[in-house]
Amino acid sequence: MKHLYFFIIALVLVFTALCTTVRANDTKEIMIVVPYIKNLLEKNSNSKWQGALLGTFKEIEQKTGLKIKFKVLPFARAVAMTENDEADLGIFIESPIRSKLAVPLAEISKVYFVVASLKKTDISSINDLKGKVVATASQSIGDTFIDKLPHRKTLHFNSHGDLIKPLLSGKVDAIFTPDFRLVEMMEKENLSYDILSKPIKLSERRLMLYGSHKFVENSPNVSKIKALHKLYLRGFGSDHLYAQYK
Repeated sequence: MKHLYFFIIALVLVFTALCTTVRANDTKEIMIVVPYIKNLLEKNSNSKWQGALLGTFKEIEQKTGLKIKFKVLPFARAVAMTENDEADLGIFIESPIRSKLAVPLAEISKVYFVVASLKKTDISSINDLKGKVVATASQSIGDTFIDKLPHRKTLHFNSHGDLIKPLLSGKVDAIFTPDFRLVEMMEKENLSYDILSKPIKLSERRLMLYGSHKFVENSPNVSKIKALHKLYLRGFGSDHLYAQYK
């Protein structure tokens, strides 16, 4: 009888330990890496974090019960950390290449590639690009779409941030870039949106929450991330861009 008593006590202790472990896993702190993108997540003049993602992170925490830690890094480093299992999650525009390096789990927002031009070039539709020179970034994930535009020539630059100067100088007639990159360029150069025609919204992409392979294979929290629906990134990308034309 005494042996049975101790056996039952042992079972209770093991069960309690297992439950505690499960609860610890369920409330695990997860690490998300974010590339440097203006208005997405950045420090203000008081060195406090601000940006559209803060609201999204709060929403994720409320819906999943998880605690989020984050790092804001150069794009290549953020991708590498996710690929090499140094971070649980990363936030990037979806592409076939990135979907091999990590696992797309949940959509955060729509992202649109846009055609932007100065008002003096009088480009208000795709047909107005006939005979024009359009610039975009080298190895842009929008390249497959730009080839379908009726323009005369494409010039490639090292990054999206390099596109604004040739546009202002008249070297190119228009630029093809993600909505949030256009906002970033305009604000970095302290330019008024009055100089631009209303950008033409074209190719649609998704800003995704990617999971590292290790996180997806081993974490009990993957199902919680996959179950996220209708996340909304307020005040970013097209929201911010087209608010300038109301």
